[in-house]
Amino acid sequence: MNLVFFTDAAKHICRISRVLRQARGNCLLVGISGSGRQSLTKLATTILDYRLKQTVITRNFKMDDFSKLMIELMRVTGAELTETTFMLNDADIKFEAQVECINNLLNTGEVPNLFESDPTNQRDQIIQLVRENANK
Repeated sequence: MNLVFFTDAAKHICRISRVLRQARGNCLLVGISGSGRQSLTKLATTILDYRLKQTVITRNFKMDDFSKLMIELMRVTGAELTETTFMLNDADIKFEAQVECINNLLNTGEVPNLFESDPTNQRDQIIQLVRENANK
């Protein structure tokens, strides 16, 4: 498919790509609905050959589901060293605690009490994998 971008879109793709390439790079895209924030982020993610992770909100979505998603995200990015873009839309925020989790993750690099609700005890597995990567 032949795509034609206007100059501002190309500049935004470059900015998003540059921010995502940085260590712990994150960005907040603000704009009206339909302005292309998601499309440009997905394109920048594809250009960088990163994996895209998004929330899937269902009617029965609970905070435990979000915690499981965050645990999976930490395992994939921290333990498996997979470059990942986590995209969260305003429509995907169902609980105020989700915003608090994201805030803690961005500010401190961890989410307090994240593994309290994890019966499979993935915490130890993730710590072991991260330890192995750190030793290498």
